[in-house]
Amino acid sequence: MENYLHECLRALAKASLVSIMAVAQCGCLATVAHSPESSFLCEYALADGWGKSGGNIGFSMGGVDYYFGASSSGLSKEKKELGGEVFWVEIYGGTVGRSVGMKAPAMLYDPREAVLDVGGEKVAALPAVWRSETVGGVERPASEISLPVNLNALDKQASRNFFLAFPISRPQPKTKHVLRLGSIVLDGKRVPLPAIKSCYRPSKWWVSPIH
Repeated sequence: MENYLHECLRALAKASLVSIMAVAQCGCLATVAHSPESSFLCEYALADGWGKSGGNIGFSMGGVDYYFGASSSGLSKEKKELGGEVFWVEIYGGTVGRSVGMKAPAMLYDPREAVLDVGGEKVAALPAVWRSETVGGVERPASEISLPVNLNALDKQASRNFFLAFPISRPQPKTKHVLRLGSIVLDGKRVPLPAIKSCYRPSKWWVSPIH
């Protein structure tokens, strides 16, 4: 079986990369997949008491462990009432090990401090935070939330995440950009948030034999 799969992969490597399904010379069927080049927010400039917490960052204060995260969002690029194309950033946060029903320390965030640095150009976030909704299988920005938003509210909807909008098109994959979110208020104390740098992911092709 190993030799069979090896020959399939060798044959498929010579097949047209534009084809989604390919039949190799050996007669095996396989899928040919492609991931285009892209960039995404990934590298936190940790400082001021923040440390890594899984795939997020964490902060401990008053016996409470907080977590926070932000990432480039896949929301639809345009929201007509915003006046054109925007770049969406998803943010979320909470406390570790909090039991349902217990008093949750507030995590208050206001995006009016947020700035996206794209190749030296600084773009301020729109002064609002949005929820999202899924319509026809596509996630889109929906309701706007009053500021400041509490990322750790007990009554938040099933979707725990919130979205910021920057009035700029999505940065090109090789264009370095840095997200500076400003600060967050943790249970009444203002704490600076680390900047987040972008990472580049090159284009990739791969094949998977079906057997």
